[in-house]
Amino acid sequence: MRDLLGYGEDEATMVAVFLHDQRQSGRVAGRLDRELGGALAAVPWNTSQPQLAAFIALKVGGAVFMELLIAVLVAAGIFNTLFVSVMERLREFGIMLAIGWSPGRLFRLVMMESVWLAALGLVGAFLLTLGPYLYLSSTGLDLTAVYGGTVEVAGVGLDPVLKIGIFPRNAVMIALFAVVATLASGIYPAWRAGRVEPVETIRVV
Repeated sequence: MRDLLGYGEDEATMVAVFLHDQRQSGRVAGRLDRELGGALAAVPWNTSQPQLAAFIALKVGGAVFMELLIAVLVAAGIFNTLFVSVMERLREFGIMLAIGWSPGRLFRLVMMESVWLAALGLVGAFLLTLGPYLYLSSTGLDLTAVYGGTVEVAGVGLDPVLKIGIFPRNAVMIALFAVVATLASGIYPAWRAGRVEPVETIRVV
């Protein structure tokens, strides 16, 4: 192709710079563009490949929607677990109030249970997903038999061996969201535990 276009050894139409983290492409392109001084143009990948960027944005948007839906379902399950746990112990809470416990102390007790539930859930999730994550991040999922070779999206060839990865910041955000969702799900059950009537609940058999 270089011979057909009559290019010399030091001539090129485009030079691609590969980054370890594509999120830095805009910053790097801006810095290169300033250093080139207008002689050449440095653009990020999403500008030079708009169709690929649109495809990735569509995939990411769908993934975010599914993640939010799953998060709502998980939060509902946690709320149901805590609420049922509180309702089953109304008699015990009534006795605790009768012997001098304050509603605020009961509220803190149930919230502490939410904290332990969040901690155990994070540890369990880490242990369950560690093995599959290490395998899929190193070996990956080979889809060659499905696609019959290189996958092409918007004129860009992609490796048919799909590997997963997660940025550390995203992992921290997921963990924080899980903790916040668990604590938020425990607020109403904790409030309900501190509002029981001792006389009425003690008589419950």
